[in-house]
Amino acid sequence: MRSIVIFFAPFLLSVLLLTSCNKSDSPVSPSAPGYGTLKSKIHPRTERTDLNSTDTVDYADFNIAVTGTSYSMVTDTSGKWSFAGFPVGKYIVSFSKPGYSEYKLVYATVTKDDTTDYPVYMYKLTSARISGVSYSLSASQIAFNYKLNVNQLRQYYLRFYFSPDSTVGTPLSNYSFTEYELLIDVNDTASVRNHYVDVVTLRANGMASGTRVYCYGNIGYKNQYYDDSLTGRKIYNTFSTFPSAKMSFILP
Repeated sequence: MRSIVIFFAPFLLSVLLLTSCNKSDSPVSPSAPGYGTLKSKIHPRTERTDLNSTDTVDYADFNIAVTGTSYSMVTDTSGKWSFAGFPVGKYIVSFSKPGYSEYKLVYATVTKDDTTDYPVYMYKLTSARISGVSYSLSASQIAFNYKLNVNQLRQYYLRFYFSPDSTVGTPLSNYSFTEYELLIDVNDTASVRNHYVDVVTLRANGMASGTRVYCYGNIGYKNQYYDDSLTGRKIYNTFSTFPSAKMSFILP
């Protein structure tokens, strides 16, 4: 029996979450004759339990669905699920439950006469938010000022999303570029913080001088993502449901 253990750090995610050139959200066709087993255990986490790498006891009733197939089920009281007699191939497996962020395995591999085990970490949505965002613009740089309203004094992740599309963020993945700070230590939620983005970086991502650029900020407590096969972009799925107000400026 083969077991593949996945920890959702970005450098390991690149091994599992292969960016697809296929612009559909369909599974790869079975690659060879035969059947195997696809299974995992769900590890539910909150901002508080994540600090200690501890699961909550909310294991049951996570929804599991394999895109483009009739395979679906819910987890048992220990967070486990299993599809036996599954055709060999690669598949997109979606995980969801009310109150949690959605997650996808892209692509989960089923091997003949073998068991592929993907431990999956599901995170409670956070009500932490970034607020009071303002910016100043120079010929070379955009300087953002902001405050954080958080649930825990801990490390958080911050991202700013940019696009010439005024509907950036609707859907979430229609940004042209994302700039991030990682592992911000939040010990005083009232303090004003700063983040700087170089104008040349936005130009290098298709936003020419004179273009109106739209942007917003968001915060999350885990840097987990999956690759959206429809857009080819990374979806950071543990970020707040309360992003900052949208801003816009003319790029120098």
